[in-house]
Amino acid sequence: MRPLPRLHAITTEAVLARTDLGVRAAALAAAGPAVALHARGHSLSGAALVGVVTRFLSLAGPPEASVFAPQEIMYSQRGVSGDTVNARCQNSP
Repeated sequence: MRPLPRLHAITTEAVLARTDLGVRAAALAAAGPAVALHARGHSLSGAALVGVVTRFLSLAGPPEASVFAPQEIMYSQRGVSGDTVNARCQNSP
């Protein structure tokens, strides 16, 4: 059974605008299952948030960090990337 993440990194619009977001997210994800990356950005378009989720999923893969996204983004990702995204991208309320 996968342990619950102990560290939750939740994005804001300011965090998403950082040029070093990928480096920071990769460093966090490297901690593995103890970390969850939350893709949030209330003023972002759905397409922009899908881009963030896709990026987080690629960074979280090998170390097995969790990625959480709004439910509507998870459903749009399923249409774009198939069942693999559904299995790895957990929705949050």
